[in-house]
Amino acid sequence: MVLEIEGKQKASSKFEKENIYSEIDPLALYLKQISKYKLLTPKEEQEVAANIQEIKKQLVLLQSEDFNEDEKAMKMNQIKMLEAELKHQKNIMVHANLRLVVSVAKNYQHRGLGLIDLIDEGNIVVLFNGFQKKKQKTPAGEITKALKKRDAYIQKKR
Repeated sequence: MVLEIEGKQKASSKFEKENIYSEIDPLALYLKQISKYKLLTPKEEQEVAANIQEIKKQLVLLQSEDFNEDEKAMKMNQIKMLEAELKHQKNIMVHANLRLVVSVAKNYQHRGLGLIDLIDEGNIVVLFNGFQKKKQKTPAGEITKALKKRDAYIQKKR
């Protein structure tokens, strides 16, 4: 038997069938995509969080300074470089924590919401809330807090 997918013929081995179906399943595809990102050790995560805080401080300092026309181009270039580095550091933290979201979400599975919905909620917390609070150095605590709130809400509905 030969499978026809997107105009290409595929052999019907068990492995290839499983591979085809895993690419159709959104959860399997998502897990495959996030597995490409490196997990951070606690020390690395603290270093990235410290880098983010330091870059933010430097940006605030540079943006609050008054400078003359000669310095303006140089300072604007420094600001652009710092903003690019800040974005890079935040991406490292977010990508590393995507797997954490899945891990935490699995603990709340079978309580009224599907795993993919729990992962979505956790990702929203990481993307939008994870770096906003000054006291919170990493988004891990925020993910857990959000999922616990969601769990309490689900328990009330029962």
